[in-house]
Amino acid sequence: MKAKEFEKFLRQLSRSSADMDQRLRRLREEGVLGTERGPHAPDIEIRQAVAVLLSLAPCRSVDGATVSLRAMGLPFVPRAGEAETGETLGDYLTRILADPHTVLAEKIDRLEIRENGSFARVVGEDGKAKIFIDDEKITKALRKPDTNHDAMGQSIGERRLFLSGGFLQQVALVVGDLQVRNFGWEKEEKW
Repeated sequence: MKAKEFEKFLRQLSRSSADMDQRLRRLREEGVLGTERGPHAPDIEIRQAVAVLLSLAPCRSVDGATVSLRAMGLPFVPRAGEAETGETLGDYLTRILADPHTVLAEKIDRLEIRENGSFARVVGEDGKAKIFIDDEKITKALRKPDTNHDAMGQSIGERRLFLSGGFLQQVALVVGDLQVRNFGWEKEEKW
């Protein structure tokens, strides 16, 4: 699937085709997406698809690439007593969107991304949250045993992009198809 085809899929979240085009143009300028276009353009990679998805967080399309790059690098903040994984939001989304079954296994209710890309949380169906943030003070507070990790972010009064678990599963199906076609993992069809 080309970036343009993925853009068409994501238009359901965008204000217009011009808005989405602007977001992709900025990602190309930042070197996240290739500049080749048309029938000979390479297929979009899963990590690039994640960057495009995260570029939808800001209201202003011109901020899409900056916010996407910031959000991709947000480190995971484990609960008190949990091991440090070193995983970023970009790593996490790339891993789970590589397979629709992983999205189901994670039992994601929603993904929330702050408009400026400085905070994200993945809330499970059980209400437990995975927090990704680049603020050292908040990270320290979250590592304390008495902190309500799951409530973090509920009181932050700022615009956010909310993506449902069902939508993420749809993206995983589309991205999973990318992976199959990019790496030749097609299943044999029996006639």
